[in-house]
Amino acid sequence: MGNQLISDIAAGVYSLFGLQEQGKSLVSHVARAFNCKRICLLFLDGNGEDLSVLCCRPAVKSNPLYSLGPGMNKAFIQRLIQEKKPLTGENLAEKKALKRLWQEGVKEVTLDKVGLFVPLLSRDLLVGVMVLEQKDSNGFSYEDISLISDIADNVASGMEKEYLREQLSVSEEELSVLNRCIAVITSNLDIQEVYSGFITELKTLVDIDWAALTIVDSEGLNIIGTYSEIGSIWEAGERLPVEGSATQRVVASKIPLVEPDLKKESLFITDAERLEKGIRSLACIPLLMKENEAIGSLIVAARRPDSYGEKQVNFLQRVALQIVMPVVNAQLYYKILKQARFDELTGLLNRRSMDGLIVNEINRHTRYGGVFSLIIFDLDSLKSINDRFGHLAGDELLAMTGSILRESIRKSDQAFRYGGDEFAILLPNTPINAAIRVSERVRKHLESRLKNGDVNITASFGLASWPDNGTEASEVMAAADEALYQAKREGGNRSYYDTSLH
Repeated sequence: MGNQLISDIAAGVYSLFGLQEQGKSLVSHVARAFNCKRICLLFLDGNGEDLSVLCCRPAVKSNPLYSLGPGMNKAFIQRLIQEKKPLTGENLAEKKALKRLWQEGVKEVTLDKVGLFVPLLSRDLLVGVMVLEQKDSNGFSYEDISLISDIADNVASGMEKEYLREQLSVSEEELSVLNRCIAVITSNLDIQEVYSGFITELKTLVDIDWAALTIVDSEGLNIIGTYSEIGSIWEAGERLPVEGSATQRVVASKIPLVEPDLKKESLFITDAERLEKGIRSLACIPLLMKENEAIGSLIVAARRPDSYGEKQVNFLQRVALQIVMPVVNAQLYYKILKQARFDELTGLLNRRSMDGLIVNEINRHTRYGGVFSLIIFDLDSLKSINDRFGHLAGDELLAMTGSILRESIRKSDQAFRYGGDEFAILLPNTPINAAIRVSERVRKHLESRLKNGDVNITASFGLASWPDNGTEASEVMAAADEALYQAKREGGNRSYYDTSLH
């Protein structure tokens, strides 16, 4: 009878595909054969070190045995391995060290409710544990314990093979996703342009509703890539204070940080905004260089709480290690690009950028219609300042001009250092009358704020419009230049547009 039962249960387990289904078959057969109302099977989890609940009977979360997975700490499991034999709840209670470890880890289930612990050993290694509730006042007989132990011995090896097969399959899938993520992130030096595709690949294995890629530099927290299904939290290109952020924490510690449920506990000021958007869980993974230097973070977040366990975090760490060099290369590219396109002293776009953007505006307005305007201005008395106070004083005035100019124009407008003490403003979709108003606003801002000691510095402005002042870039720029010199001839500190050409 005993041998037949063992054979039938083993055959039932092995006839099924998948570790979860095999586990369900095992606990179902054991529960029926031994009249046990509650039974739980714990098995190796993804990291191959800890045990987690594979299945329970009855399969409801009100079953207290569900709490055994996270409660059974490593020290307790190690002691079970040493025992290598079934133990009743009474056996455990008598072993003081095991009892203490149980009480430290498991709060929901007392040992008097546990009838039997049965180890599943394969190659003399613990791969799982069956926990059976005390079935009645008499408990399990010696024959019951021996038979259940034989059942466990007969299925352990086969279930371990299925576990290893599934882990191999998971590893192959993770490697495939990892390779696709790397292919996407290295396909373009513009990280934001490919970031959505990168996260789309990552989402096949990780729950993600919002994500960001950050770099910490001398100016703070630089957001270089964003993805969102919940609306904007941060934008690519945005700079934020690094102080008090999750990224600051993981860059300093060089270890991942997980917030399981923002509704229950949040660690950072920005969590309130995420919670408003529906985000419940978050993982922040450091971007580590080979020298173990952290340069930023990969942040993922989900609407579902507890989305990021050890398995997900381990995989995200692998991803972060693989993308850190493409991120560094992209930042180096943008640094070189910025040096080529921007004036270092004022922070404005340079003449080379201006030439290209005017041609782009001509092409765009030719295709879609409309007009644009160009303003060129210079400082009225910079040469005398340089002569009297030196070029450092002049450079300071130029830097201040760039700062005031950026604050005085619309986001759609572009400001340039044209050369020397000359500056330019390109105003897309702007007729000349509106451009004159912009010119006067900038002129007055400069007059009121640009100073060298007690001396106010003024500027003269020349304006031109496309296509009235020419259809080629050189013609529009020449017209604005000529208007600037006319403003100077008329005394300076004014805006001038040649209405005779209109």
